[in-house]
Amino acid sequence: MTDERELLQLKKRLTELARRSYEQGIYTFTPFLGLSQQQAFYEIQREVAYAGVGMEGGSPVCERKTGSAHIPGGRWRRRRFLL
Repeated sequence: MTDERELLQLKKRLTELARRSYEQGIYTFTPFLGLSQQQAFYEIQREVAYAGVGMEGGSPVCERKTGSAHIPGGRWRRRRFLL
């Protein structure tokens, strides 16, 4: 129950911060996310695709990855962490 609530809260936070990133024209990044957190990210990825969200890691098979949001082709102004 607690895990479900935490993941729902994470989804809401990522959605809100992706929207703010898009509106303010800034790049944002998460710290490294665990597998359950990545799953929450992938579940909202289509919903926030307009913000240019994605996952990055050292290699395609890395277990832990970071999430990022930015406007494709947009001008970099400053960086903020999502979490």
